[in-house]
Amino acid sequence: MNENQLGFSSNQVVEEVATETDQEELALPQLYDVIDPEALESLVNSVDPAMTPLRVTFEYAGKQLIVTADGTVRVGGWRSQLNAVRS
Repeated sequence: MNENQLGFSSNQVVEEVATETDQEELALPQLYDVIDPEALESLVNSVDPAMTPLRVTFEYAGKQLIVTADGTVRVGGWRSQLNAVRS
């Protein structure tokens, strides 16, 4: 078990998009309509962020998202976010 298993939840995706779009979480579409939340959690929580350069990209509620190995959820455009992840 790595440290990430203690913190990442797919709910973070919904929370970040709700904040970014200034909407209530319940007003957003179901996350499972675009990605399997349990699979996302399992994938992110199964890697050691220091050893694995994981990046999952997908679109949800009209926003482009990147979830990284350390459980960070980034909301925004692909190019700007990919450059930020590489930094």
